[in-house]
Amino acid sequence: SLDTLTRDLPRIDFLRTNIEGAERLMLAGMKKSVLKLRHACISCHDFLGRPEARSRNDVVDFFRDHGFTLPDRPGTPPPMC
Repeated sequence: SLDTLTRDLPRIDFLRTNIEGAERLMLAGMKKSVLKLRHACISCHDFLGRPEARSRNDVVDFFRDHGFTLPDRPGTPPPMC
């Protein structure tokens, strides 16, 4: 988990992931490390068309719940419901 990998780090300046639809597993394992995190770029794979790969809403909710601001980018679809 990210919590295990980062337990000795005082802070995490930037996290970038592209883990092919395993984002929910990542979120479950970063309850402590998210508190050290300053910036993140998470690739979600909703475009694959497989319901089990859709993670964008979970990622958006998780980061918003932890106080992150997600930028609005023109041309980017809003989180799917």
